[in-house]
Amino acid sequence: MADALRQVDRTIAPYTSDGVDRRYVLPEPALLVNTTPERRRKFLHHWSLLSDGFLYVLTQDPQLLSGQEWRDVLEGLMTKRGEPGSRAHKRGTRLENLLRPALEASNVSGLEGFPAPVQSLPEFSLEQTREIVWKVAETSFRFEFCSLDRRASGKKRLDEVKGCFAGHMLVGVPLEMSKCGWASTTLQERHRYVGRTGILMLDWTTKSPRPNIIRRLTQRLPWSPADMQALETAVCSYYTQAFWEYFGRAAVVPLRLDHDLEEEEGQL
Repeated sequence: MADALRQVDRTIAPYTSDGVDRRYVLPEPALLVNTTPERRRKFLHHWSLLSDGFLYVLTQDPQLLSGQEWRDVLEGLMTKRGEPGSRAHKRGTRLENLLRPALEASNVSGLEGFPAPVQSLPEFSLEQTREIVWKVAETSFRFEFCSLDRRASGKKRLDEVKGCFAGHMLVGVPLEMSKCGWASTTLQERHRYVGRTGILMLDWTTKSPRPNIIRRLTQRLPWSPADMQALETAVCSYYTQAFWEYFGRAAVVPLRLDHDLEEEEGQL
Protein backbone atom coordinates (compact mmCIF):
# COMPACT_ATOMS: atom_id res chain seq x y z
CA MET A 1 0.00 0.00 0.00
CA ALA A 2 2.95 2.34 0.40
CA ASP A 3 3.05 2.96 -3.35
CA ALA A 4 -0.65 3.83 -3.31
CA LEU A 5 -0.02 6.58 -0.76
CA ARG A 6 2.26 8.36 -3.21
CA GLN A 7 -0.44 8.32 -5.89
CA VAL A 8 -3.19 10.00 -3.87
CA ASP A 9 -4.71 12.95 -5.75
CA ARG A 10 -4.66 15.70 -3.15
CA THR A 11 -6.20 18.19 -5.56
CA ILE A 12 -9.54 16.54 -4.74
CA ALA A 13 -10.96 18.46 -1.80
CA PRO A 14 -11.90 16.31 1.23
CA TYR A 15 -15.57 16.14 2.19
CA THR A 16 -14.84 18.01 5.42
CA SER A 17 -12.22 20.38 6.80
CA ASP A 18 -12.91 19.45 10.43
CA GLY A 19 -9.57 19.09 12.22
CA VAL A 20 -10.98 16.24 14.31
CA ASP A 21 -10.94 14.06 11.19
CA ARG A 22 -7.16 14.46 10.97
CA ARG A 23 -6.54 12.96 14.40
CA TYR A 24 -5.05 9.52 14.99
CA VAL A 25 -6.04 6.55 17.17
CA LEU A 26 -2.32 5.87 17.82
CA PRO A 27 0.87 7.77 16.96
CA GLU A 28 1.63 8.03 13.26
CA PRO A 29 4.23 5.21 12.90
CA ALA A 30 6.89 7.39 11.27
CA LEU A 31 6.73 9.71 14.28
CA LEU A 32 8.32 6.98 16.40
CA VAL A 33 11.46 6.67 14.31
CA ASN A 34 11.96 9.64 11.98
CA THR A 35 13.97 11.68 14.45
CA THR A 36 17.38 11.77 16.13
CA PRO A 37 18.71 8.55 17.75
CA GLU A 38 18.31 9.98 21.26
CA ARG A 39 14.73 11.11 20.70
CA ARG A 40 13.95 7.80 19.02
CA ARG A 41 15.04 5.96 22.16
CA LYS A 42 12.93 8.31 24.28
CA PHE A 43 9.87 7.92 22.05
CA LEU A 44 10.17 4.13 21.95
CA HIS A 45 10.72 3.93 25.72
CA HIS A 46 7.74 6.11 26.55
CA TRP A 47 5.57 4.20 24.12
CA SER A 48 6.68 0.87 25.59
CA LEU A 49 5.56 2.08 29.03
CA LEU A 50 2.21 3.38 27.86
CA SER A 51 1.18 1.25 24.87
CA ASP A 52 -0.77 -1.38 26.81
CA GLY A 53 -2.91 1.34 28.33
CA PHE A 54 -3.62 3.01 25.01
CA LEU A 55 -4.52 -0.31 23.42
CA TYR A 56 -6.86 -1.05 26.32
CA VAL A 57 -8.58 2.31 25.89
CA LEU A 58 -9.12 1.51 22.20
CA THR A 59 -11.35 -1.37 23.27
CA GLN A 60 -13.42 0.93 25.49
CA ASP A 61 -13.71 4.51 24.26
CA PRO A 62 -11.05 5.46 21.68
CA GLN A 63 -9.71 8.98 22.12
CA LEU A 64 -8.26 10.45 18.95
CA LEU A 65 -5.27 12.78 19.31
CA SER A 66 -3.69 15.18 16.86
CA GLY A 67 -0.22 14.58 15.51
CA GLN A 68 1.15 17.24 17.86
CA GLU A 69 -0.62 15.70 20.86
CA TRP A 70 0.88 12.30 20.07
CA ARG A 71 4.28 13.96 19.77
CA ASP A 72 3.76 15.42 23.24
CA VAL A 73 2.90 11.94 24.56
CA LEU A 74 6.06 10.45 23.05
CA GLU A 75 8.11 13.33 24.43
CA GLY A 76 6.63 12.62 27.87
CA LEU A 77 4.98 16.05 28.01
CA MET A 78 1.57 15.01 29.30
CA THR A 79 0.89 17.59 32.02
CA LYS A 80 -0.10 21.24 32.04
CA ARG A 81 2.81 23.51 31.19
CA GLY A 82 3.44 26.99 29.89
CA GLU A 83 1.41 30.08 30.62
CA PRO A 84 -2.30 29.59 31.41
CA GLY A 85 -4.26 30.16 28.23
CA SER A 86 -1.32 29.31 25.98
CA ARG A 87 -1.63 26.61 23.33
CA ALA A 88 0.83 24.36 25.18
CA HIS A 89 -1.09 24.77 28.45
CA LYS A 90 -4.43 23.95 26.82
CA ARG A 91 -2.94 20.92 25.07
CA GLY A 92 -1.37 19.68 28.30
CA THR A 93 -4.64 20.06 30.19
CA ARG A 94 -6.54 18.14 27.51
CA LEU A 95 -3.92 15.39 27.49
CA GLU A 96 -4.02 14.98 31.26
CA ASN A 97 -7.77 14.48 31.15
CA LEU A 98 -7.80 12.20 28.12
CA LEU A 99 -4.88 10.03 29.13
CA ARG A 100 -5.88 9.21 32.69
CA PRO A 101 -7.68 5.94 31.72
CA ALA A 102 -4.69 4.88 29.61
CA LEU A 103 -2.26 5.65 32.43
CA GLU A 104 -4.30 3.66 34.91
CA ALA A 105 -4.50 0.72 32.49
CA SER A 106 -0.71 0.92 32.05
CA ASN A 107 -0.21 0.78 35.84
CA VAL A 108 1.40 4.22 35.68
CA SER A 109 0.41 5.93 38.92
CA GLY A 110 1.65 9.38 37.99
CA LEU A 111 3.55 11.40 35.45
CA GLU A 112 6.41 12.44 37.71
CA GLY A 113 8.80 10.12 35.83
CA PHE A 114 8.04 11.69 32.46
CA PRO A 115 9.95 12.59 30.44
CA ALA A 116 12.43 9.86 31.35
CA PRO A 117 16.02 11.02 32.01
CA VAL A 118 18.33 10.43 29.05
CA GLN A 119 20.64 8.21 31.11
CA SER A 120 17.76 5.85 31.92
CA LEU A 121 16.70 5.27 28.32
CA PRO A 122 17.23 1.66 27.18
CA GLU A 123 18.61 0.63 23.83
CA PHE A 124 16.25 -0.81 21.24
CA SER A 125 17.51 -3.22 18.63
CA LEU A 126 16.59 -2.73 15.00
CA GLU A 127 14.25 -5.72 15.24
CA GLN A 128 12.59 -4.48 18.43
CA THR A 129 12.02 -1.09 16.84
CA ARG A 130 10.46 -2.60 13.75
CA GLU A 131 8.17 -4.77 15.87
CA ILE A 132 6.96 -1.77 17.88
CA VAL A 133 6.30 0.21 14.70
CA TRP A 134 4.56 -2.78 13.11
CA LYS A 135 2.11 -3.10 16.01
CA VAL A 136 1.29 0.61 15.88
CA ALA A 137 0.80 0.59 12.11
CA GLU A 138 -1.25 -2.61 12.07
CA THR A 139 -3.62 -1.50 14.82
CA SER A 140 -4.00 1.98 13.33
CA PHE A 141 -4.76 0.53 9.89
CA ARG A 142 -7.49 -1.71 11.25
CA PHE A 143 -9.23 1.07 13.17
CA GLU A 144 -8.91 3.51 10.29
CA PHE A 145 -10.33 0.93 7.89
CA CYS A 146 -13.40 0.57 10.15
CA SER A 147 -13.88 4.33 10.30
CA LEU A 148 -13.53 4.74 6.55
CA ASP A 149 -15.95 1.94 5.73
CA ARG A 150 -18.53 3.36 8.13
CA ARG A 151 -18.24 6.80 6.54
CA ALA A 152 -18.01 5.75 2.90
CA SER A 153 -20.75 3.09 3.03
CA GLY A 154 -23.01 4.55 5.69
CA LYS A 155 -23.26 1.06 7.16
CA LYS A 156 -22.26 -0.48 10.48
CA ARG A 157 -20.80 -3.89 9.59
CA LEU A 158 -17.90 -4.50 11.91
CA ASP A 159 -17.87 -8.26 11.43
CA GLU A 160 -17.52 -7.93 7.66
CA VAL A 161 -14.72 -5.39 8.09
CA LYS A 162 -12.88 -7.66 10.53
CA GLY A 163 -13.00 -10.35 7.86
CA CYS A 164 -10.64 -8.19 5.80
CA PHE A 165 -7.87 -8.66 8.41
CA ALA A 166 -5.77 -11.65 9.36
CA GLY A 167 -7.07 -12.94 12.69
CA HIS A 168 -10.34 -11.01 12.33
CA MET A 169 -9.43 -8.69 15.26
CA LEU A 170 -8.79 -5.00 15.87
CA VAL A 171 -6.61 -4.94 18.99
CA GLY A 172 -3.91 -7.26 20.26
CA VAL A 173 -2.76 -8.52 16.87
CA PRO A 174 0.17 -10.88 17.61
CA LEU A 175 3.52 -10.48 15.89
CA GLU A 176 3.06 -13.96 14.45
CA MET A 177 0.56 -12.38 12.04
CA SER A 178 3.13 -9.92 10.70
CA LYS A 179 3.46 -11.96 7.51
CA CYS A 180 -0.22 -12.85 7.17
CA GLY A 181 -3.19 -11.22 5.47
CA TRP A 182 -2.27 -7.99 3.72
CA ALA A 183 1.39 -8.55 4.67
CA SER A 184 1.63 -12.06 3.23
CA THR A 185 4.39 -12.71 0.73
CA THR A 186 1.97 -14.96 -1.18
CA LEU A 187 -0.23 -13.23 -3.74
CA GLN A 188 -2.94 -15.86 -3.40
CA GLU A 189 -3.25 -15.33 0.37
CA ARG A 190 -3.35 -11.56 0.01
CA HIS A 191 -6.02 -11.97 -2.67
CA ARG A 192 -8.48 -13.40 -0.12
CA TYR A 193 -8.30 -10.25 2.00
CA VAL A 194 -8.05 -7.89 -0.96
CA GLY A 195 -11.16 -9.50 -2.45
CA ARG A 196 -13.17 -9.11 0.76
CA THR A 197 -12.12 -5.48 0.91
CA GLY A 198 -13.12 -4.93 -2.71
CA ILE A 199 -16.60 -6.33 -2.04
CA LEU A 200 -17.09 -3.77 0.75
CA MET A 201 -15.81 -1.02 -1.52
CA LEU A 202 -18.72 -1.60 -3.91
CA ASP A 203 -20.89 0.23 -1.35
CA TRP A 204 -18.54 3.20 -0.96
CA THR A 205 -19.41 6.70 -2.12
CA THR A 206 -16.35 8.69 -3.18
CA LYS A 207 -15.48 11.68 -5.32
CA SER A 208 -12.93 9.70 -7.30
CA PRO A 209 -14.14 6.88 -9.58
CA ARG A 210 -14.01 3.31 -8.34
CA PRO A 211 -11.62 1.18 -10.45
CA ASN A 212 -13.64 -1.02 -12.80
CA ILE A 213 -11.75 -4.18 -11.90
CA ILE A 214 -13.25 -4.11 -8.40
CA ARG A 215 -16.73 -4.76 -9.84
CA ARG A 216 -15.43 -7.99 -11.33
CA LEU A 217 -15.55 -9.42 -7.79
CA THR A 218 -19.32 -9.80 -8.20
CA GLN A 219 -18.75 -12.33 -10.98
CA ARG A 220 -17.68 -15.92 -10.46
CA LEU A 221 -14.66 -15.75 -12.73
CA PRO A 222 -11.19 -17.26 -12.31
CA TRP A 223 -8.40 -14.88 -11.33
CA SER A 224 -4.99 -15.21 -12.93
CA PRO A 225 -1.94 -14.00 -10.97
CA ALA A 226 -1.79 -10.94 -13.22
CA ASP A 227 -5.45 -10.16 -12.52
CA MET A 228 -4.93 -10.66 -8.78
CA GLN A 229 -2.07 -8.18 -8.82
CA ALA A 230 -4.09 -5.68 -10.84
CA LEU A 231 -6.98 -5.96 -8.37
CA GLU A 232 -4.65 -5.50 -5.40
CA THR A 233 -3.14 -2.38 -6.94
CA ALA A 234 -6.62 -0.98 -7.65
CA VAL A 235 -7.96 -1.75 -4.16
CA CYS A 236 -4.93 -0.19 -2.46
CA SER A 237 -5.15 2.95 -4.61
CA TYR A 238 -8.88 3.30 -4.05
CA TYR A 239 -8.46 2.82 -0.30
CA THR A 240 -5.79 5.49 0.14
CA GLN A 241 -7.65 7.92 -2.14
CA ALA A 242 -10.95 7.38 -0.32
CA PHE A 243 -9.26 7.88 3.04
CA TRP A 244 -7.89 11.21 1.87
CA GLU A 245 -11.33 12.30 0.68
CA TYR A 246 -13.01 11.48 3.99
CA PHE A 247 -10.30 12.40 6.49
CA GLY A 248 -8.07 14.92 4.73
CA ARG A 249 -4.78 13.19 5.58
CA ALA A 250 -2.73 10.18 4.56
CA ALA A 251 -3.94 6.78 5.73
CA VAL A 252 -1.78 4.60 7.97
CA VAL A 253 -1.04 1.46 5.98
CA PRO A 254 0.02 -2.03 7.14
CA LEU A 255 3.66 -3.11 7.14
CA ARG A 256 5.47 -6.43 6.89
CA LEU A 257 8.17 -7.70 9.24
CA ASP A 258 10.92 -9.31 7.21
CA HIS A 259 13.11 -10.53 10.05
CA ASP A 260 12.80 -13.80 11.96
CA LEU A 261 10.92 -13.09 15.18
CA GLU A 262 13.43 -15.14 17.18
CA GLU A 263 16.36 -13.00 16.04
CA GLU A 264 17.34 -9.95 18.02
CA GLU A 265 20.37 -8.58 16.28
CA GLY A 266 21.44 -5.19 15.05
CA GLN A 267 21.23 -1.82 16.78
CA LEU A 268 19.81 1.46 15.59
